[in-house]
Amino acid sequence: MTSVTDAPENPLPFARSRHRRVAGNRVIRWLRANLFSSIPSTIISLLLILVLAKACVSLLQWGFWNAIWSVPANDTNACRAIRGLGACWAVVPEKFRFILFGTYPFDQQWRPAVATLVFIALFFLSSRPGFWRKELVLVWAAALLVIGLLMWGGLPGLPFVSQDRWGGLPVTLILATFGLAFGFPLGILVALGRRSKLPAIRSLCVLYVELIRGIPLISLLFMASVMFPLFMPDGVNIDKLLRAQIAFVLYAGRRLSCRSHSRRPAGCSQGTARGRRRAGPLVLAEKRLDHSAAGNPSCNPTPGEHFHRVLQGYQSGSDHRNLRLTNNSQDRDHRSRLAVIQCRGLRVRGADLLRLLLCHVTLQPTS
Repeated sequence: MTSVTDAPENPLPFARSRHRRVAGNRVIRWLRANLFSSIPSTIISLLLILVLAKACVSLLQWGFWNAIWSVPANDTNACRAIRGLGACWAVVPEKFRFILFGTYPFDQQWRPAVATLVFIALFFLSSRPGFWRKELVLVWAAALLVIGLLMWGGLPGLPFVSQDRWGGLPVTLILATFGLAFGFPLGILVALGRRSKLPAIRSLCVLYVELIRGIPLISLLFMASVMFPLFMPDGVNIDKLLRAQIAFVLYAGRRLSCRSHSRRPAGCSQGTARGRRRAGPLVLAEKRLDHSAAGNPSCNPTPGEHFHRVLQGYQSGSDHRNLRLTNNSQDRDHRSRLAVIQCRGLRVRGADLLRLLLCHVTLQPTS
């Protein structure tokens, strides 16, 4: 019989060493299976490792060892003297205001800086489920009004600044925020249009998705900013920021239409394994409800039909209860309750429906 004194005084180091051995064996097995499974694979892997090592060394030499970090009295001759052998990082502290705020007046650049902080605060509040209330809409409206006043001005103490002088980080946040806000309803309409039985509507939606999906966002912004004015008649000029905003909305609408489509069509990204794992409870809930409602055709919706049922106010004769959500419910509860709506066609309030649709679109399972 083993005595108490035979047990190790501190078993934690033994557990750590075992964990390291298991992790090391797992890495070795992965390397053998993916990189060194055969002689040709081993040769190609070694050649790629040599190329990557040479590229990393060259990058370090250019970005750190041969780089110019500061120049005396803003003398740019030192950067020209290295002739591309190293990076000239001295331009970053010299031009950081231009990078962040563009050509906005120098003495008024505190205004776009405050607007950027307001955007960050809004994003933080919107990412916390505890703040998902009706008051958040009022907070967004008031904050956007403050941002508009800061960027445009026109008040006592705030001189007017036209949109042509805007640039940098505030414009990026404005384009991203309004692009996603207006792109979401556009994506929902396009996803529903692709499921429509009317050939004209379905063809237009498919043409829109197939046309936008093959063009990078930077190309759309370039076309909207530079090429589009060349096709306009003389005297007609649309604001450059508005043109870029429309291009961003069209791109975001196409991306979100792929997310909200009930079946993953060609041209839409397939999503990550993490997204598929998070969407698992919704799939399981739908399967359980489908099995429990076997034999009742009205409880077996076709792909995409659940959106039409909810939006058209469909209500089953066997269940007339209203569905309400609590503020502290988790994502799993949202997915399960949306599955109940999909099967039974329950009547749901508009605010709760919007929250369920948001959860469903962001956690849509891939096929």
